[in-house]
Amino acid sequence: MADVFEATLPGVRETGIGASVQRTEDDRLLRGEGRFADDVDPGHCLHMAVGRCPFPHAKILSIDTSAALELEGVEDILIGADVVRRSDPLSVLRPVPNAPSLDFYAMATDVALFEGHPVVSVVAESRAVAEDAVALIDIDYEPLPHVFDVESAMDPRSQLIVDLGVGTGALSARCLQNAPQAKIVGIDADAEVLKAAAQRLPASAGFVCSSFLRAEIPECDAVVSSFALHHVRTRRSKEALYSRIAEALTP
Repeated sequence: MADVFEATLPGVRETGIGASVQRTEDDRLLRGEGRFADDVDPGHCLHMAVGRCPFPHAKILSIDTSAALELEGVEDILIGADVVRRSDPLSVLRPVPNAPSLDFYAMATDVALFEGHPVVSVVAESRAVAEDAVALIDIDYEPLPHVFDVESAMDPRSQLIVDLGVGTGALSARCLQNAPQAKIVGIDADAEVLKAAAQRLPASAGFVCSSFLRAEIPECDAVVSSFALHHVRTRRSKEALYSRIAEALTP
């Protein structure tokens, strides 16, 4: 085995693969002299702590920051309404000129949409003071119904499912296997495939003969689609579609 190893070693050294490489940073790291972003502490630096929603879905009834504001060292406290007033909505895609904005901000406003959704932000003279202030903020929540996975989302209690580009109804039929009491609304620009979908799906299903890029998406509990995203050719069209879907799903 030693002979084989020695025979292959020169070739390994030529490529660098498997060879011992001399590193330059190990000495300072092993001595504890490494410097990272968390080690940077410029003068007069403030620290921020974020209070997050403990529920996967909840209405924010009230936020009382009075006790936290009285804590020595606290500089400012932001809630969702402040963020809406001072900033623009976030976008899930790169900014596109004249593209519709999505009403999703860095912090929850009236409803927290997931566990850990930021609700309050405290800026203080130290990290410890900021965290103590977050603990003093009194937030009243009203937990709302929520689901944890796709199977739960297809529960019969989800009454309306919108299928974008319904085609012959194959995906909608699959959804109904998990949620037989749900109602389907299928949107497709091809009248002939809508006829096929109508034959496959229950009589309670409704259909809209229009492009899903232009058709109105009704308020619903779930939006499904089997269409390929490359059919939506421009970023502006994608943002507009996602914005309309978000509006339809807003509680």
